[in-house]
Amino acid sequence: MKAAYGRFYGVRDESAAAAAALTALLDRTGLPPPPDMLACISATPVPSVPNAQRIVLKSVMQFVHAVSLAAPAAGLVDDAATRAGAEALRAGLARIEPMPDTPAHGAAMLALATLAEPGPFAPRTHALGSFYGIYEADAGGGRRLVAMAGERLRFGRFVEISGVCTHPDARGRGYGRALVHHAAQEIRRRGLVPMLHANATLSHLKRFYASLGFIHYQTLNITLLAAPGATLATGLQSDTPEPESTQ
Repeated sequence: MKAAYGRFYGVRDESAAAAAALTALLDRTGLPPPPDMLACISATPVPSVPNAQRIVLKSVMQFVHAVSLAAPAAGLVDDAATRAGAEALRAGLARIEPMPDTPAHGAAMLALATLAEPGPFAPRTHALGSFYGIYEADAGGGRRLVAMAGERLRFGRFVEISGVCTHPDARGRGYGRALVHHAAQEIRRRGLVPMLHANATLSHLKRFYASLGFIHYQTLNITLLAAPGATLATGLQSDTPEPESTQ
């Protein structure tokens, strides 16, 4: 994947042939300069390559959407959700706007991702698929982007929901839940299957994503490759909605 869209790589398996192919690729392209690095999400170990640091940073849970489309007012809120939670979902869905690929939208999404840290998000990540946002009024009488979610990786019929994040000042309003719900519906409308990834140490997210129609499919690893001597970031976050959404 080109660096402007995201620094990801993939390998078929941990064989010598896969290691040789990855080495040949890096010989042509080189590793990104520090502090950047390449990331791979995989079920099997990633082979080592010469002249690169390798570290398995953490595990992530992969969730796959497993329900049909439901009306926004019902169907994807679990039995334990309160009436207030259902109303917050409706209110959040009503505020969602499409985020076309324009310089202004791209700058707003990159600024929010830089602040909220939903996971790897490059200057052109938003161009990988449809993105959606929620705006609020700012102090100057204009508007600012306070929450977003969209599409990143694709594997056949499976489309990853990614970039899910909310500005710290706007958390606790259910925006993350609404955006994940909306993105999943839009993917389903195209006859495709939504999926997403979340930090495996946050086991309570299984219940949250189950309330949105997702099932835990498997647990994967994030493996980083970086230039020798680079300081590897240990705070890389996988995509999760704001804390209030897990309640």
